[in-house]
Amino acid sequence: MLIYIKDQILFQLMPAKNFLEKGLNAKDPNDFVAIHFFNKNKTLTYDKLEKFKNPDLEKDYFYYEEPKGNFNYLKIVGQNPTEIEKEIYANFQEIYDLDDLSEIMIDYADY
Repeated sequence: MLIYIKDQILFQLMPAKNFLEKGLNAKDPNDFVAIHFFNKNKTLTYDKLEKFKNPDLEKDYFYYEEPKGNFNYLKIVGQNPTEIEKEIYANFQEIYDLDDLSEIMIDYADY
């Protein structure tokens, strides 16, 4: 699942199994992870990168940089649809500071 604002991806939801080779420690590889990535091309959200460097958030997120200059932060959100939905809305408010969700678009992809 890709979650967009305007024409830029805010974050994605994908199975954890796609990130095990990066070093993600997932108890269940079928759990979903929220993937927040930042690079110089994400002009609408690049300023939020600093929030992930906060010690309170760092403990919840797995970090890796690939390719160089693309900063990836992953959080395991499980498989429960209610919990996943709560995480999505929390990200809108707590990370991206969005009150107006009218510009949010969701694109479902098959992983």
